[in-house]
Amino acid sequence: KEEAEENKGTKDEKKNPVSPPAAPAPPSLAARGAVVLEGKALHMTYEATGEKVLHGVDMQLRRGEILGLLGRNEAGKTSLARALATMFPIDSGYVRFSGEPVASSPRPLWVWAAYVAIISVAVATGHTIYTDVFVPLASEFDRQSGAWETNDQYRNIKGWLLLVNLTTRLYTGWKCVSGVITFLFMLAVVIGEAALRTVRGQKRQRDVESKVVLVTSEDSPGFRLFRDPVLIREALESRMPEALSAAQREQRAIALLKAGGLQLYDRHGQPYGSAEEYVRGGYQMRHCSGGQRHLIYVLSMFAAEPEVMLCDEVLIGLDINTQARVLAMLQHMATVRLAAVLYITTDLLPIEFMCPKVAFIRKGKIVEQGPVEKTLFRSRVKDVQVYVQAARSNAHGRHASALRQKVVEVVKEVRELMAEALL
Repeated sequence: KEEAEENKGTKDEKKNPVSPPAAPAPPSLAARGAVVLEGKALHMTYEATGEKVLHGVDMQLRRGEILGLLGRNEAGKTSLARALATMFPIDSGYVRFSGEPVASSPRPLWVWAAYVAIISVAVATGHTIYTDVFVPLASEFDRQSGAWETNDQYRNIKGWLLLVNLTTRLYTGWKCVSGVITFLFMLAVVIGEAALRTVRGQKRQRDVESKVVLVTSEDSPGFRLFRDPVLIREALESRMPEALSAAQREQRAIALLKAGGLQLYDRHGQPYGSAEEYVRGGYQMRHCSGGQRHLIYVLSMFAAEPEVMLCDEVLIGLDINTQARVLAMLQHMATVRLAAVLYITTDLLPIEFMCPKVAFIRKGKIVEQGPVEKTLFRSRVKDVQVYVQAARSNAHGRHASALRQKVVEVVKEVRELMAEALL
């Protein structure tokens, strides 16, 4: 009978095999438009140079939306992205992730009131102890010790015993006792609040590091996985969630390479290999060109399943076909995964057809923000008008049409591959 039950259980396991953990489901559609990352009154100064780069910047990033950030070089675009990603300390203001403060958030008023009360109690208790205890103790000690003979061999011992006896009065006066107890209680409350604040801040910081990614025009100095002889697979899997199985990691890596259109070429310009071979065959980063390394770096950020993507000039070094694929992937992350995307650039091309809203930054200040049509093409701000007029040349229209057409051509394929990548 036991053997029959075991055989039955084995048959059931074969019929219903245990499936690997599925990728996390995207937020519900009800969450679309909800603020996920917010910076309020951000001021930032570079410590090395003392230059102030942000002047009271306010910005909100919402789920399922792509916000463009346009501006000239050294306008503060990258500094703002680093401040939102809590990579650089800010002078004042705060950053909130999913409604919770992360960096330099203001303390509650009751904490400041507790600080004032602690100082007041400490001063009052110290004054009471001095006037009611130490002054009488000193007088009593001088009076009693003055009666001792100079050659008394027990003089030192008597002095210490008398001092101990007199100082016990420190703990008998109700004013002193109540003052000390009040001081210690309030100090414990403030220390506890600071400790809890630190623990919560560290947890939120970890959440930001795992859910908010800053994608730059080149890999970060602290992210050295895109150098020889790192495997292409290792670079792609470096930021994947730990919950994914080995098979899911491989599947995601292959699908992302296909979505990005990675193709290696030999020295004669002939293509070789496929996405499956690049992942399973042990291909290294040394087989890739500079633009291909940058593409793999960008793909690894998609693999992290971010909730917020801060994209700073991500198309630099990529040809127009790859640019279209990356833009289609960003659209997928916003529309399907409901990620919040901040698209930072000096180029007007992607902003026009990628971003429903845009903000223009100048010298560390947001001078105008709103719908693209109104903000860029009907702006009353002189600097915005000059910038847009200079950017919209004859070649601009042809290039914009070509890039837009490329995105339309690849968007269906990219979405299918992103779904295959469990994204």
